[in-house]
Amino acid sequence: TKIKLIKRRAYGYRNNEHFKIRISLETGRAN
Repeated sequence: TKIKLIKRRAYGYRNNEHFKIRISLETGRAN
């Protein structure tokens, strides 16, 4: 799934805030 891909890419970041922003951007672009 797309989320799984994003998770793997964001795994490097320990910053949860950054991760949430990334999810918002990716999902927003997907829609």
